[in-house]
Amino acid sequence: MRNCIILFGLIFILGIGLVHDIYAPSPPTPPSQADLTITTELNSSTLTNGFPIKDQHFNYTITVTNNGPASASDVEVVDIIPSLLSVVRAPSFCTLSSQTETCQLGTITSGSSEIIEIEVATSSVGAIENKANVTSSTYDKTPQGFAFSKIFKSLTGAGEVAVDSSNNVYVGEQSTNVLYKYNIHGTQLASRSGSFAGQLSEIDFDTSGNVLIADRVASPNDRVVKLNSGLTPLTEIILLVG
Repeated sequence: MRNCIILFGLIFILGIGLVHDIYAPSPPTPPSQADLTITTELNSSTLTNGFPIKDQHFNYTITVTNNGPASASDVEVVDIIPSLLSVVRAPSFCTLSSQTETCQLGTITSGSSEIIEIEVATSSVGAIENKANVTSSTYDKTPQGFAFSKIFKSLTGAGEVAVDSSNNVYVGEQSTNVLYKYNIHGTQLASRSGSFAGQLSEIDFDTSGNVLIADRVASPNDRVVKLNSGLTPLTEIILLVG
């Protein structure tokens, strides 16, 4: 009798397990996944001596890449144009509203890229920072967020540009004799007028992080001015080179 009870119990337990296996819900199918990346930068071939110049046109190049594994559908790029710029020309699949350019790229297959070229002009002097974002109706488990362009200053007459070890950008504007310092995000950190008086020839840095400005004040004399990282002048040397 005891053996019968044990056998019945085993059959009952196995039956419950069988029913559970039959009626257990299937795991959900994972969504198709794409991995979109975006970059935006100034097109160097459209710049003058490496700089965007006031009242001249230059291009932004936006590149969207799908790293897969699935195709990305309904891909849309939103490009926020800096307020100092005006759009001259953009692809027909882009629509401009205020300072925002919205571009519909449709489907981008895995491993493919799409390029957007936007021609702009600047009528003012100041820091320029272009940023763009990409979205898709296809699931992206690692959305990138906004991509930022390289940071430059729109100049009426650039003398020299240099980047220090902390990626701060120093720009000498020849027409006003002003030296500007920007961080990597395009925020102006400091400026100094009168840092150079003649033809600016070079911006460099010493091992202590001080800024060295070389210019020609009057032929045949050259001048070297040393400033600290906050652009406060420290020393000035006149060199006879002629």
